[in-house]
Amino acid sequence: MLTVEQKQLGDGNTKLQDENARLEAENKQLNAKIDQVIQNIQINNLLKDIDIEDLKLLAKNNQQMNYALESLITQWNHIDQRA
Repeated sequence: MLTVEQKQLGDGNTKLQDENARLEAENKQLNAKIDQVIQNIQINNLLKDIDIEDLKLLAKNNQQMNYALESLITQWNHIDQRA
């Protein structure tokens, strides 16, 4: 009777050890995927920051060009009115 119970417990233990090994391997894979997703999020945030900075610079340059063009048009109108 005791040997039957020991065998059952031993078999149960073996199954649990196998299941633990499988779950640990799965956990390693999932942790690697999580790390990759975190890295992708960080890269995306950096790219978003770069894009925003580029857009701010382009907007500033565009505004400067608009002012310069407006100044040229004003000067041209002034010259044109004299003629």
